[in-house]
Amino acid sequence: MGRQLRIYHPGMSYHVIVRGNERKNIFRHESDFRKFIKIAESAKDKYQFVVHAYVLMSNHYHILVELKQSNFSRAMQYINTCYGIYFNRKYKRIGHLVQSKYKAIIVEHGPDLQYVAAYIHLNPARAGMVEKLIDYPWSSHRQFTGGVNGGLAEPERILRLFSEDRILAVEKYEKYVKQTAIETNDEKKARMYGDYVMGSEGFVRNIKLMLKGRKLPDEIVKRRKLKKAYNPSDIIESTAEYFKINKNELRRIQKFNATLSK
Repeated sequence: MGRQLRIYHPGMSYHVIVRGNERKNIFRHESDFRKFIKIAESAKDKYQFVVHAYVLMSNHYHILVELKQSNFSRAMQYINTCYGIYFNRKYKRIGHLVQSKYKAIIVEHGPDLQYVAAYIHLNPARAGMVEKLIDYPWSSHRQFTGGVNGGLAEPERILRLFSEDRILAVEKYEKYVKQTAIETNDEKKARMYGDYVMGSEGFVRNIKLMLKGRKLPDEIVKRRKLKKAYNPSDIIESTAEYFKINKNELRRIQKFNATLSK
């Protein structure tokens, strides 16, 4: 498998998926789940990120985060290393516990955050572990519905996307989860771009502009698709949208700068 692309910027959100090495179990007992959550809470304070949603499965975990700093690679190293040391000592094993090539998908704020939170919470039901999501204790679903006060996740940001009224937001969230549960795999794939970005065309365009001029190693998955060039008009439109200025004004500034550089 190729390397995963890493673009970490403050203010951006990421759906992170980490799997056990050789897809083996990384949680064997409820005390393991509790230990992992404790380590993740410590990492959240140490490296300054917000957890929107999460789920811990037997052989992998999902976590939806929003960064306050660009040091998230160190945060992931901290979490996986600390938990790996704990797990190896407890079960008298050696070697890597999780795959080093974890996936981190950039998620646009808005409807895609809602979708990813629902997708994460649906994992136990889709795996046949529970019939009702409220019965699974190792996810943030209970925090979203009010079944648990406090915890690793901070669901308010996503719930406000449903409604400013908390009670109404929970009702809409639960209805949305039910709708997402019947979505096909093809519908899910249609939301993705290059395995790394989930968002609108404009959002994807802005991410690709961030990659402009950046050398991507050959082993990066979907490298060619991510490096696909845009024509100048696309770049002008995206830049004008990002800085909230008129396209004609941007062209005027460009011409003025060109004149000064002569």
